Amino acid sequence: MSRYLEYAKLALRGFKDIDKIAESVLTQVKSAYGNLPQEEQEEIAKRKLICSTCPFFSLNLINSDKEYQKLYNEPFDFNGREGEKYCGICGCPEEMRVSSLSSNCGLEYYNEEHPENIQELKWKAFNK
Repeated sequence: MSRYLEYAKLALRGFKDIDKIAESVLTQVKSAYGNLPQEEQEEIAKRKLICSTCPFFSLNLINSDKEYQKLYNEPFDFNGREGEKYCGICGCPEEMRVSSLSSNCGLEYYNEEHPENIQELKWKAFNK
């Protein structure tokens, strides 16, 4: 898939989740201005740590895409996004995904597309 086609696919998914994207941006702004509650800051830090060790995280896929290939039966294609921090399953940039506190781990997209092979989510929506 070309890089532009990949971005178009992400944009279409983004329209469906525009509320999650807006929530993420608002959370990042609150954080930048020191207005994010401590428990929410801790949740974002916890999610980043989980993502950094996830076999589906883009920076980890550089070293091994074995787990990805188990799910999709094909190698992971970076489509020119090498070096970027994003979920290899849903394609969301790390900072956006972890800052949307009402969102689940990106594996939820795999589970929606493959109900016959449900994967355990690495983290779930944060309940305030």
